[in-house]
Amino acid sequence: DNEPPTAALAATPPPLTNIAGINVTVSGTFVTQYRYALGIGLACSGATYSAPIAIGTPITDSLGADGSYTLCVLGVSSSGAQQLPASATSYTFTRDATPPTVTLTSQIPFAPTLTRMDIIPMTATFNEPVTGFDVSDLSVSGGVSQSIQNFVTVNATTYKFEVRSGGVNVGSMPVSVAPSMAIDAAGNPNSGTSVNFNYSVPPGLWTPVNGATAPSIRAGASSVWMGTRWFVWGGYDGTSYFNDGALYSPADNAWSATGLPSAPAVRKG
Repeated sequence: DNEPPTAALAATPPPLTNIAGINVTVSGTFVTQYRYALGIGLACSGATYSAPIAIGTPITDSLGADGSYTLCVLGVSSSGAQQLPASATSYTFTRDATPPTVTLTSQIPFAPTLTRMDIIPMTATFNEPVTGFDVSDLSVSGGVSQSIQNFVTVNATTYKFEVRSGGVNVGSMPVSVAPSMAIDAAGNPNSGTSVNFNYSVPPGLWTPVNGATAPSIRAGASSVWMGTRWFVWGGYDGTSYFNDGALYSPADNAWSATGLPSAPAVRKG
């Protein structure tokens, strides 16, 4: 019978995997031998195939770089009839063996800049979606009562939380993500990272506030703490009511004026 047989594949890798090599079984009606080719972006019709291999011997081959691999297999019968390359049995999968990375960011400057913020809002951002990441994978050290609080999962790549200093003069305060805590879709564990704050509150002392660009002197102004900045608005100076204000950043010890377009009317309290 010179009818070309068709190879069948079993034990193929998952569509997305981090494995270092394959071990695929070949079978098929009238298939006694097979030839195969494996590569990234491979086209079966123009591939260079192996010498014939006896059925019952699996395809074992190492994988190199990350990428989209195609495995092409030609069935061969006992009469020598061979499956044509244009109709080869193929399987495509992606190898991703690169660990996900994470970056820690904050509106508050990192070392060597000093911060006096008791509550430091932070964001952990992964370069790809991960699972298994939670507050226990974060740590902060260097002080007496520092802690991680208000952990929120925004999505599979973004996680927000707060670093609490404890209000003590802790000095160097590293914040870290432990390695191998979260995994990506291919099963790779994350690499770790760390950033450092220099936290300083002189004990028993007042720190002067920079008066440059501060709002004019007034009474009855409204104010609210916004997590990283203090917002002051309106007020009365004994003669005039105001409809302006400013934002104060303790981290920078600086004021920034707020815009007046569409501002509320003048007010006090």
